[in-house]
Amino acid sequence: MFPKENGNHGIIFEFKLADTKEQLKLKSEEAVSQILEKEYEREMTAMGVKKIIKIGIAFYGKDLEVSWI
Repeated sequence: MFPKENGNHGIIFEFKLADTKEQLKLKSEEAVSQILEKEYEREMTAMGVKKIIKIGIAFYGKDLEVSWI
C-alpha cells in the first residue's frame, strides 16, 4: 500500500496458507522473509518512501498469525 503523501508509512503485505495450526508462526515469518528476499520495497524506496512496514500473515482456517518488521 503506497502512502498518499511521502511523509507517511508504506505497507507491504505477504500472505501464506499454513497446512496446520502449528505452522502459523513459521509461515508468517516466511512471508516476511519473502518480502525481504524479493525486495518488494524497491519500488516504494525509489519513490522516496522512507518508512515501510513489512507484514507477513499466515492463515489456517479462521486462525491466523501476524509477523512484521
